Amino acid sequence: MKGPIAIATPMPDAPVVVRLAFLAGVALVLATSALGGTVGLLLFGLWALVPWLVLRALPIWLRDPWPMSAAAIALLLGEVWVRSEVFLFPKGSTAALLLIFSPVYLLVGALPVGLVLGFVLGWTWRRTRVVGRLAIVAAGPLVVAFLAAAMFAPGLLPRRLARAISAKQRIGPPRVIAGDGRLRRMPLSDRSAWYQAGAFDAEPGDEIAEIAADAVILREPVRFGEKSRRALSTEARRRWSWSSRLVRDGDELVVVNQGGGYQDVELLDLEGRARWLFRPEKALPPIALLPADLDRDGRPEFYSASGETVYRLDRSGRVAWTARAPRRLHALDVHAGPEGGRVVGITLGQPAHLWDATGRPLGTVELPGDEYRYQFVDWPEPLCLVGGARLLRVVDPAGRIRLQHDLGDFAFSEAVAIRWDADDSLAVLAAAPRDVGVWRLLVFDPRGGVAYNEVLARGGRLLVAADGEAKRQRLFLVSEGVVAYDRAPGP
Repeated sequence: MKGPIAIATPMPDAPVVVRLAFLAGVALVLATSALGGTVGLLLFGLWALVPWLVLRALPIWLRDPWPMSAAAIALLLGEVWVRSEVFLFPKGSTAALLLIFSPVYLLVGALPVGLVLGFVLGWTWRRTRVVGRLAIVAAGPLVVAFLAAAMFAPGLLPRRLARAISAKQRIGPPRVIAGDGRLRRMPLSDRSAWYQAGAFDAEPGDEIAEIAADAVILREPVRFGEKSRRALSTEARRRWSWSSRLVRDGDELVVVNQGGGYQDVELLDLEGRARWLFRPEKALPPIALLPADLDRDGRPEFYSASGETVYRLDRSGRVAWTARAPRRLHALDVHAGPEGGRVVGITLGQPAHLWDATGRPLGTVELPGDEYRYQFVDWPEPLCLVGGARLLRVVDPAGRIRLQHDLGDFAFSEAVAIRWDADDSLAVLAAAPRDVGVWRLLVFDPRGGVAYNEVLARGGRLLVAADGEAKRQRLFLVSEGVVAYDRAPGP
């Protein structure tokens, strides 16, 4: 009598390319999923491993190394592209939503495309001689390079490159196009650091905070001289990012990591210790954490949004109230002004929803277009919303368009209202496509005319700071250093 029959057989070995791609893909998924540091994120990363497990199981059904190898390369390119779009180059606060659907995209997109391409290459290889095989050897790397360029450097593709060259020719070199003589441009520092503006001490007026390697240096906004400094630990400086915001809480300075993309939102002290972290949904962090004193008690509170819900948190990170929007929110902004505090939640292609500082609904504002990049601005009147993409719009609280300006080759990045003497102006920073690499600074006068137009070699952030009597403000452009703009004296 024969012995028992073995019903389990080892998985057939896979080609070297498949094994290497599998190890690289799994390492990439687990490493990026672990950035959040929570068990929920690691479990969420298991969902992202499904396409890789399918790839590793292909040898059960396939024996041809060509489609398996091509599928492995396509899957790895797709995974690297997804992770770079979320962690390196997020285009908005909702970029992390791509991670939810990426396994499906990879399974129904990258994997089948790789399999088909591999079958074609293998069939051609087996039916050709030396010349045909040399053509395949030469074409393979070219196809991979083309796909990589399309994903990570589209500006190198012929059509995109032609468009970029055409845009650069239309825009021209960095220069002042209009308004030369109406504004004075004054370089204040060429030191590369993080800079922010706000009321960071008990004295009247604002300060410019320079976040240096080991200290927060407070500078007065007129002469840019040092007023005071606070020690900053190495850990706090390491954790500082583009989304970090310095906030005064009584006599103390704290750091708010405001989130965006896949970043957690949290409150830190200058030692780098986390006071609290807010994450109402396990799958994704909130889209924002905005500090503001909307109730005017002299202490900041914090406003956040996750899914369809807006949250107000107290200084300890406890939820004070919540408000609901009909659909998932893509952007959030707050406004503290003499007319009272306001919170706005924006959903792509939908009316903006407004709440007061207590969470009471204040109705909606119709926003033109399908963009969600809108923010509060007190120009030409309080509580307007400015935003858009290539078409800049300013919408008043009644939903009327007060300004519409075609930005041409540029797209809206941010805007600030600035008070020079008795006149209020609007400064707008706009960005050309990444492969063009220039920016534009526009300043609109109180009537909506372009008072100043400058093409910049690099972008950055706009800051506004008031002098000690808070009667006059100054505009700052922060990039690799600090440049101040003031209205030039009249004739």
